[in-house]
Amino acid sequence: MKSELLPETQSALGVLLVKLNDLADPAWVKGMEHTGIQGGKLLGVSMPNIHLLARRKKDHELALALWETGIHEARILAALIDQPALVTTVQMDAWTAQFDSWDVCDQVCGNCM
Repeated sequence: MKSELLPETQSALGVLLVKLNDLADPAWVKGMEHTGIQGGKLLGVSMPNIHLLARRKKDHELALALWETGIHEARILAALIDQPALVTTVQMDAWTAQFDSWDVCDQVCGNCM
């Protein structure tokens, strides 16, 4: 599924990753873990903040790039901005095989199908 990113997608990805890192809160990670949210790359960004970042037009290519980062909150953001009409069976199979937490599963299944 990895492919070379268009310059505008690469730029948007960089901006969103900086914003996610700016919003990161290690104290929030403890709360996330308390509710069973797991993952190797937890930043501790709240859902309201993720939703604020998702207030942009839908972008399938950017969603794919966000998912590939492996960052928990980036994967949730990917689910929020992807375009369900463009989600393929191959993509969904790949994403579901990588679910590592209930909240990522909820967001992907609720927004991408």
